[in-house]
Formats: sequence, C-alpha cells, structure tokens
Amino acid sequence: MTGDFFMKIAVIGPTYPVRGGISHYTTLLAENLAERNEVFVFSLEKFYKTFFYKGREAGDFSRKAIKCKKARVSMKLGLNPLSWLSAGFKLSKQNFGLVVFEWWHVFLYPIYWTVLLGLGKKARKVFICHNVLPHEHSFLAGFFAKRMLKRADKVIVNSKEEFEYLRTFLPGSKIILGFLPLLDFSSGLKAPKSLKVRRVLFFGFVRKYKGLAYLIEAMPKVLEKVPVELWIVGEFWESKQKYLELISSLGIGKSVKIVDRYVSNEEIPGFFQNSSIVALPYVSATQSSIVQLAYEFNKPVIASKVGGLPDVIVEGKTGYLVKPKDSAALSNALIKFFKSGKEKEFSKNISKFKKKFGWERLVRMVEGV
Repeated sequence: MTGDFFMKIAVIGPTYPVRGGISHYTTLLAENLAERNEVFVFSLEKFYKTFFYKGREAGDFSRKAIKCKKARVSMKLGLNPLSWLSAGFKLSKQNFGLVVFEWWHVFLYPIYWTVLLGLGKKARKVFICHNVLPHEHSFLAGFFAKRMLKRADKVIVNSKEEFEYLRTFLPGSKIILGFLPLLDFSSGLKAPKSLKVRRVLFFGFVRKYKGLAYLIEAMPKVLEKVPVELWIVGEFWESKQKYLELISSLGIGKSVKIVDRYVSNEEIPGFFQNSSIVALPYVSATQSSIVQLAYEFNKPVIASKVGGLPDVIVEGKTGYLVKPKDSAALSNALIKFFKSGKEKEFSKNISKFKKKFGWERLVRMVEGV
C-alpha cells in the first residue's frame, strides 16, 4: 500500500485535451481507479494527434470537458522515442504496482515496446484492448499485436468475439472478458426540451466500416410508412460527397440532416434525448461506445449483428439486431419499431439493463490483475 491507497497505478493512453471516445475512456478509467488507488496518467497526446486523428482538429473544445481531477497527469509522451524510454525508467524508479496500457492499434507498438524496455519486470502489466487488431488490418498488424500482447500479465477485451479470437491468437495467455462502461455524459448535462419529431440518430465519426450507406438506402422504404428524420451527426473521415449524392439520388434530402463536425460534450444530451432510436449499421466492429451513450439516455439501438454488438443489445428488449450490409433488414426493423410504439417499453428495459455497465465492476477487474 502507498499511504492510504490500495495500489500505485499508471495508465498509459490519450487523455484531455485529446478528444474522442478513447480519450474519454482513459480519463474516466483513471478517475475511477483513483477512488482507492494512487493513479498517474502517462498521456499519448502528441502521438495520438499526429498518427490517429483524421479530423480537422484533435483538441477537445467542450466547456464541460472530461478531465483528470483525482488522477494526476504525470507525463506526456512526445514524438521523440527518448520520452518513451524516459517514461519506462520513471515507472520503474517510482515503484508502480500496476501499469495499464490501452491498446487499439499496432502504431502503438514502438511506444509501448520502448516503455517496457525501460520498465523492465518490476510492475505487473495489463493491456485493455479496444481492438486487438485495427479495423484495416494486415499480416504485419497481427505480427506486432501478438508480440506486444504476449508481454502482458493479463489482457482485458470488451467483447465475446475478441475473447474467443484471443484464445486462439495468444494461446496460454490470461484473458479477461470485460466490457465498455457508461461514459457519464448524462450526469450534470442538461438537454433541451424534446422535439415532437420521430428521429433516427447516426452518431460518431463517419468511416467506411460503419456502414452509413446501408442506413441511408433503408430510409426511402421507412419514409413510405412513417414520417421520420435521419440525423447524421459526426465528422466525416472519408468522402462526404458520395453520401450527399446517394441522399440526392434517393430523393430523401428533406428528411436527412447532417451535422458534419465533432460534437462537444454539452451538445451530446440534446442529440440523444431528441432522438427516438440510435442506429449502428456497422459492416464490422469489435464494440462501440455509441451503444453505451444511447443507453445513458435510455435510447434503444438498432445495430448490425457484428463483433461485440450482440453482447450489449437484447433483441426485442433494448433494441434490434439485423444482418450487416442489409438495407431491407434495417428498413423493416425501423418500421417495426415505430409502428409497434415500444419506445417507452424499451427505455424502461434499458434503465434496468444498463446498470451492469458501471465502472466499479471494471475497476475490480483491473485491480485484480
């Protein structure tokens, strides 16, 4: 023990002022661990902004930004490899009992390899995998991911699919099936008064694997049966023009609203509270924090049956699961949802179901390493 604390823990990952879901996750993980541990964050700010962020600006401009308060930002790892080695030596000298590495891309390999070189074998190491392999992976991605994750004392994954994959990918490794906790956007943030409009919400960065085109193609059939709006809210990380042309060719421009920018924290409640259902028409996925965001506001979800999404959506209770790349299935599910009038029933189910996604359970998993 260190003073009145249970353990001295380091968390390595992006944190404020970096924007986005992984940054929010890092900060909230550190803050919840700091409830009974001494926690220091080693920030990947510069590396994240340089190599991972494809948007217009990587900084978080939210007035209600999620920042470390109980946990302390100890060091920022820059682009110079010497800073990575320095971080490893610092971790070794200050006797950390546990080092938590956040893993989602093989670009992290050189940083973490160098940190581990300086750290040596003093502290126990847990890797939390948002993705074992990146969405656009290759043989080399698998090679480097395997070399890195083998260094962990334990690996925590967030979906059953990733858990089963890792058992084959890293036989003999200690793997824990974790989950994505709620991101706490509903606490302390007020939403404007709900609009009397049926609305389908697609939220988050627009990338190819998220299958937005299939949702757009589903809308004409939905609009024949139900007056509804589709809101696409998030930065486009690929060509926006092809989506505009698709919307125009289908003649649904008046029913589609696009907010092509990063949304600040204080705006999030408004978009979710003023929507009827959240759509994730993903082509592939490991998991998605958008489901947890929807649940924070008791909003049902319609999603493709891919990756870890079936782990967190209860068919006919908290939402619907459909075949990927199937616009007709999306149309039918949306029509069924709006025609059945089950929004209140689903919301009530979600308010109970989401309790299993609390941070306390994840903190115990990490501390147990």
